[in-house]
Amino acid sequence: MTYRVAINGYGRIGQSVLRALIERPDLPLEIVAINELSDLETIAYLTRYDTTHGRFPGQVEARDGCLVINGRTIRVLNAAEPEALPWGELGIDLLLECSGSFKDRATAERHLQAGAARLLFSQPAEADVDATVVYGVNQAAIAPDMRIVSAASRTARTILSYPVQRHRLPASRSRTSCSVGSGFESNSALVATMNPGVHIPHCRAAFSRYFC
Repeated sequence: MTYRVAINGYGRIGQSVLRALIERPDLPLEIVAINELSDLETIAYLTRYDTTHGRFPGQVEARDGCLVINGRTIRVLNAAEPEALPWGELGIDLLLECSGSFKDRATAERHLQAGAARLLFSQPAEADVDATVVYGVNQAAIAPDMRIVSAASRTARTILSYPVQRHRLPASRSRTSCSVGSGFESNSALVATMNPGVHIPHCRAAFSRYFC
């Protein structure tokens, strides 16, 4: 069975998720839609180029309102409100919430009411979601009836995995963990000046591609 996946929010997290899934064709996950307020040409541009991960290893086109990757068509939506999204029509089994705009059960359920079967937050969520999971630590806590789950924060994923995996690592008296964010996320004007062809809503994402 192949699960139909949609991405809500195509910033640095959404782009990384898409690339990771495209590079893993063995996984039973198919990205069928992206909801992003930016224009299609900018979405295609930010998919092609990434200073951290390199150029996209394949063909990326913007065509007829869709992002076409290696011949695979991904529908691009531009809805600001979850109620306007056709998740039910598209048969979405899993919505990856990567916008950072939603973080609790009430807002997640707006996507479920639009037809998504389940939702996974890419960021920390409030305590009213079904579970917060750090893979490699407590993924066994996920139950089939859970519909709204959070993948915790990058810091939690970095630090919490060590106590679980310590028996596999060389002995040491101390360890240091580093979680890196962008100090320029709010400086859209700087990035717009450096990259005038990139739409303002994604200047922050473009910054990480050129300067990180």
